[in-house]
Amino acid sequence: MKITMTDELAAEIRMLYQKGGITYAALGAHFGFSENAIRHAVRERKTMRQRYEERFWKRVIKRGAEDCWEWTGAKSTAGYGQLRMYGQAFYAHRLIWEWTYGSIPDGIEVCHACDNPECVNPAHLFLGSHADNIVDMHTKGRWRSKRGIRGEANGNSKLTWPDVREIRQRYVAGGETQRGLAIEYGVGKTTIARVLRNQTWWAH
Repeated sequence: MKITMTDELAAEIRMLYQKGGITYAALGAHFGFSENAIRHAVRERKTMRQRYEERFWKRVIKRGAEDCWEWTGAKSTAGYGQLRMYGQAFYAHRLIWEWTYGSIPDGIEVCHACDNPECVNPAHLFLGSHADNIVDMHTKGRWRSKRGIRGEANGNSKLTWPDVREIRQRYVAGGETQRGLAIEYGVGKTTIARVLRNQTWWAH
């Protein structure tokens, strides 16, 4: 099991070394770190948190208090900023929330009021459940599938919500094929399949 050098552990190592009578090598063997890592922990006067915060802000374009603060570092496939800390990747917007306001309750997401996933301005963030986040996305017209905007918000859609509900009800009841429904509603069979799998129309 890999051990991570935390602020608390570094402080303990410094305390033991300052008592005297113990070498970097002995501390390394005891805690499972290299001699060089122990030496760095003993000499380091900044906390891990301070070092990570410095790395964080080097990756941010900070503008006015009401503007978006753009993340310029690594990003997830969805465009959210990421920073590696303690050997794993953390979302930048979640980090800045915790550093500014405190811990995030279990099961709660950090949402963007500005709808900009790259933004790390804490004034643009708010806490909400996953359901709250989905409702916010729908309200602002940001709910997208891999092929674009879902439902009637997509100007190219030939179906309406009443059509979709009827298609699902008829298919579940039995006696209907996807091909037959596609011909009746003037769409492709693939469109019907996506409707039935909730891929293009979010189930209300």
